[in-house]
Amino acid sequence: MKADNGRLSFFDKIGYGFGDFASNFFWQMFAIYIAKYYTDVFLLSAAAMGTMMLVTRSADAVIDPLIGIVADRTRTRFGRFRPYLLWMAVPLALSAVATFTVPDLTGSAKIGYAYLTLTLLMFCYSAINIPYSALFGVLTADSAERSTVSAYRFVFGFLPIFILVNATDPMVRYFGGSSIAPRGWQAAMIVYSIIAVVFFVLTFLLTRERVKPVADHHQNLKEDLRDLRGNRPWLVLSLVGVAALTCGNMRSAVMLYYFDYVVPNGHGAFATAMTIGALAFLVGVAISAPLVHRFGKKRFYLWSTLTTAVLLVAFYFVPVGNIPAIWALHGLISLSIAPTAPITMANTSAAATHFVTYRRIRRGSNVSCVLSEVPKSAARKLAASTIESRTSTMPTPRIVPSRCAPTRMRRSRCSATKNRSTGPGLVNTPVDDWPEPLPVENSPAKFGAFVRHSGSSTRSPSCDPTTHSAGIDVPAPTWY
Repeated sequence: MKADNGRLSFFDKIGYGFGDFASNFFWQMFAIYIAKYYTDVFLLSAAAMGTMMLVTRSADAVIDPLIGIVADRTRTRFGRFRPYLLWMAVPLALSAVATFTVPDLTGSAKIGYAYLTLTLLMFCYSAINIPYSALFGVLTADSAERSTVSAYRFVFGFLPIFILVNATDPMVRYFGGSSIAPRGWQAAMIVYSIIAVVFFVLTFLLTRERVKPVADHHQNLKEDLRDLRGNRPWLVLSLVGVAALTCGNMRSAVMLYYFDYVVPNGHGAFATAMTIGALAFLVGVAISAPLVHRFGKKRFYLWSTLTTAVLLVAFYFVPVGNIPAIWALHGLISLSIAPTAPITMANTSAAATHFVTYRRIRRGSNVSCVLSEVPKSAARKLAASTIESRTSTMPTPRIVPSRCAPTRMRRSRCSATKNRSTGPGLVNTPVDDWPEPLPVENSPAKFGAFVRHSGSSTRSPSCDPTTHSAGIDVPAPTWY
């Protein structure tokens, strides 16, 4: 499976893509069908269903970081993250089937069953998806190879959407006799769960954790969280992501209701609308990178968001009987909103990973890879899908000898400064102040070193444990 020079084989790449293919059988069923299932099949009131969604998703704010902590400290002969693909595949499948099973209960007992199974489903999903996302950073140290892997994951992650919107209703009717038959929904979820478990196992078998972290000192979660809390760009991007992705999640959740209860004879048009929207979203993400390069992330994001807002308002005025117009405008909205997902996710991940890595190197221990993946998981809980893109541009640090000896260096002379002409700034970091064993290549240790940002190059926003050695790829806070 392993090729030379950090390159990955076709089976490595397709194997990692299989993981997102399996995950999205569960997640897209949740994003597209769960609300309709609870109100029309499980027979919960809309108020009870909405409250349950709020409570269970709020619990994720505690569950997801805990899962990240445990996964980051896992040590097995299969690696840190791959074992979770085996350990959690079957529990996730069983919890999904239990969620889509209507028990012979009434009143508060039935509501309690819904709370329990949905919470268990979200826990199992996080327990497999957070380590799976972190696995991306340790497949290879080659950033170009990681970009290719992202493309495979992106394509495989979207395939379940086309399968679900076109196969779920016929399958439910086949097994249950009608679109609201509980037995039909249970049978459909069993079929999807079996498929997902098979592909999770294939991901485990076809992938390897090739990038090994450097010798660890003591990780300090409290300091990690304090770093993130003080990282203003990460906080802002997280709030923007929550707002933008909540919009997308709301559209996915109400679309089935819209075609069933608002559009005359619209139930048959739902699958076509979702297929058009998914294809438009694919195109939107594909064109986002060149457009970002042309106009810049901030300007392009603002215009994309503004265009989406205008189109959403326009959707209100489309006659409900004009199905072709509904399809067309739905596709345009998906095309417009698509670029916001990779831009937000890439920059949120980059802000967390690089800032925490910089701070952790100064303290003398490794950064937690999973910690930077938790915001992604939280965003997935608010959106129909997660798309990763290589749109983040990072400054390239290089190590050069310093003229002042570290034992005589004063803080006033070697503290962080900002170079207004070149932008990113300058950070002096004596070698003797760095934790052992961090080597500084091509630089005499006795004279110290400083990190200068020179030029720029495209860097992966994903967590990369190799960045801990020699200070490579560690931007100073002034970059933000």
